[in-house]
Amino acid sequence: MAIPQPIGEKIGEWTILRRCDDNPQKYVLQCSCGTIAEKYLSNLRRGYSLDCGGPAHKQRKAGRKLGSVEYDTTGMKFNHWTVLEEVGGGKIKVQCDCPNKTTGIRYKKAIISGESKSCGCASVPYKTDLIGKRFGNWVVIGSAGNGMCLCQCNCANHTLGVVSRANLINGKSQSCGCLQGKLMHNTMMERYGEIASRRLDNPCEQWQIDMIHNSNQFKQFIIDLTTAYGRKPTINDLCNLLDIQSATMLVRVHEYGFDDIVDILPMQSHYEDEIVGIIKSIDSNLVIIRNDRKVLQGMELDIYLPDKRIAIEFNGTYWHSTVNKDIKYHQNKTLLCFKSNIHLIHIFEYEWNDASKKQLIINYLQDIISSKKKVYHARNCEVKEIYRDIEASFENTYHLQGYAQSSVALGLYYNNELISVMSFGRPRFDDKYEYELIRYCVKSGCAISGGKEKLFKHFVDRYLNSSIITYCNISKFTGMSYFDLGFKRYDNWITVPGYVWVKPDINSIVSRYQAQKKNLVQKGLGTDDETEDIIMTRLGYLKVYDAGNLKLVYKPGDKE
Repeated sequence: MAIPQPIGEKIGEWTILRRCDDNPQKYVLQCSCGTIAEKYLSNLRRGYSLDCGGPAHKQRKAGRKLGSVEYDTTGMKFNHWTVLEEVGGGKIKVQCDCPNKTTGIRYKKAIISGESKSCGCASVPYKTDLIGKRFGNWVVIGSAGNGMCLCQCNCANHTLGVVSRANLINGKSQSCGCLQGKLMHNTMMERYGEIASRRLDNPCEQWQIDMIHNSNQFKQFIIDLTTAYGRKPTINDLCNLLDIQSATMLVRVHEYGFDDIVDILPMQSHYEDEIVGIIKSIDSNLVIIRNDRKVLQGMELDIYLPDKRIAIEFNGTYWHSTVNKDIKYHQNKTLLCFKSNIHLIHIFEYEWNDASKKQLIINYLQDIISSKKKVYHARNCEVKEIYRDIEASFENTYHLQGYAQSSVALGLYYNNELISVMSFGRPRFDDKYEYELIRYCVKSGCAISGGKEKLFKHFVDRYLNSSIITYCNISKFTGMSYFDLGFKRYDNWITVPGYVWVKPDINSIVSRYQAQKKNLVQKGLGTDDETEDIIMTRLGYLKVYDAGNLKLVYKPGDKE
């Protein structure tokens, strides 16, 4: 007599459903892939036929084999995934073929074997019942699977986004973010009678609140002030009279189109005149063209030095913040200059108003414009590993971005005088590389023939096994010195522009890391319901983007 086997027990990939009616020695089982079959338990106990042998199991076994060896799957498709690149460590970068085109890093074995078939879209049926419906500013235009909808915002930018069905239906998501300011304003007014949380204990008067939110009334107020003052009112005038932060006032003036009837900020030409004066003091014979529109076929270059193929843009905080410029404005202009073989240098107003940063920029202009330099030859110099305090002092004195922590710092010495530094460390942003070249700088007024090559070779010979990554800030530099060392561009060779927050009236600078929402909430400067942008704008800051970074990689033996 057969020993009863508990129903529901698993053996291998099989789950026992019931005993066969016609043969008590056999049982009806279901495989993990869904196949139903009759099997003798004695065979299963001996380790035979632990799965049905179907296609899914064959694929899984093949996956275990292929994923365990060096096997390039780039470009191959597995279920809903397409492999974009091999990233090492048994992982690959993949993209799902769902409408959202979700990308991610997954284990290679899981993709090849079919254990991971999609980003999740395949596990939940695509529902189309919300297509065409409107939720706040969102209009549903498609389904993205996994309970998500592809939506388009009804704002001026017609932003596309993927939003969960639940958040649309319950009203938690009503726009791409364009309504957040309005919703926050309404909530603050309803609850507290004030539009800024920092002002709850000292709110504006009602007439001041009404004025800033009524364009016709606000315009007449500006016209009356112009008549009374005999000049355009400044932003500071309006801020003092209406008791509002300067950044909030600048945004409101721009939204209403009042830029021409208000004295926004000191004219940029004042700063440009100062920079031109500095250039003339460096080389009085240089040809200097102001406000050139020919080189970039219509786009203006504030200062252009045709003999040096150098252009300089002075970026006033208000005019070059997100109030007036899109995220990639500075990057796109820089790349246009690259294509025309022009080195574009962006000088931001908040940098120029910082005395120490301003001096570093002046030194940099001196180094790239002046032909009068003290020349050294690397063959006459000695490479030494230097201590952190020496490295930090040199980089803070001669590098525009100052000191950055490293694990290896090399100094180039001429007769015991430190004239150049190159530093390396573990990659800060991409750990698939062995090292990152973090800083390279030369003492102002010096030119070193073969200096960077000698420092770099010293490091490669003693420390490097595989690869080095480096980043070059294209707001100031071209990256040509890295190409000379053998660095090359690979996929995604230019990063998304970074940004800082600037409070223009006091030139206060807050980095993107300091302004992370969690940090602001922890300090009591905002709430979980607000975004970083809403909090920082309310605190009086403007968002200014740079041009991004070149991302370059060096691999020993990599030939063109």
